[in-house]
Amino acid sequence: MLGERLASLRERMGLSQSEVARAVHLTQQAIDNYEKGMREPKGAILAKLARLYGVSTDYLLGLADSATAGQATPLPDQSAGADDELYVVFRGQRQELPPEYKRVLIDMMEAAHRKATQEKKPAEK
Repeated sequence: MLGERLASLRERMGLSQSEVARAVHLTQQAIDNYEKGMREPKGAILAKLARLYGVSTDYLLGLADSATAGQATPLPDQSAGADDELYVVFRGQRQELPPEYKRVLIDMMEAAHRKATQEKKPAEK
């Protein structure tokens, strides 16, 4: 049931497995394994997937029939799909950008995050 729900939600949002994998920092193969029922996401990964799809973990696990049941706090405007990471950058004003521009912005944010993480490391020693 979990795999079927993950695949159904991803398809309903019009996302590829690769886009979901990028959004939750996994490989496409991991998403494929979850959807086929070969593996099950645990803890934090399950929570990330629930947030991405705007549903509760209970719904994903088949413990609730309603997609919004439980304590989940969905991300704003889940129709944003793969550009959830950009949603915050634009302060709630979703912009329609071609996919190649979205990818450039995501790459820039990831690079900034890596740089910030590297700058923290010497200070922590």
